[in-house]
Amino acid sequence: MRTLLVAFALALSAPALAGRPTPPALPTEHADDFASGDVVLVDDPNDGDAMYAYLSIDAPRDKVWEALNNPALIESSSSTITQCKPYQDETASAVRTIKLHYILSVAWSEVTYYIHRQHHIGENYLEWTLDRDKQSDILVADGYYVLEEPSPGKTHLIYWSKSVSGRKVPAWIRDMLTGRALKGWLDTVKSTSEGA
Repeated sequence: MRTLLVAFALALSAPALAGRPTPPALPTEHADDFASGDVVLVDDPNDGDAMYAYLSIDAPRDKVWEALNNPALIESSSSTITQCKPYQDETASAVRTIKLHYILSVAWSEVTYYIHRQHHIGENYLEWTLDRDKQSDILVADGYYVLEEPSPGKTHLIYWSKSVSGRKVPAWIRDMLTGRALKGWLDTVKSTSEGA
């Protein structure tokens, strides 16, 4: 079962991977929604705390990366996010490391966590995980974005994340965060990238 923050790809981060992830193909029953530009959310069949999202964007990859790597856009994309501030941003050997401090306000409580993101520029993926040098209020926050460019000016975004809050979360809060917030974030990425 998904937990408190699985929706926040924008905030979450993946463990060090052995190279570029190979996400599963879009399930065929969602092909029409994907083709029409809708965000497609799919539970990870192998992990009840994880999910995938698929989105087709009418913009080149560099525009999508600009949106995904913009902390101010992340912060403004949801009323739940009260802070998304970088505390490190550097590039070395074609890998951009961005560390972000998040504060979320959910149902009269505040959740603070620190994400370590690595954008592998030439390989067109970004992975994230919790920054283990900082104290976070959640136990697990792993994920990635992979961007494919099937034709010039067209980007396919694939997202995966796993989150474990370590606390019991009411279903209505979990559903709000895992569905509405993630969809809202990816719609913001799409509209920003497309210049709408």
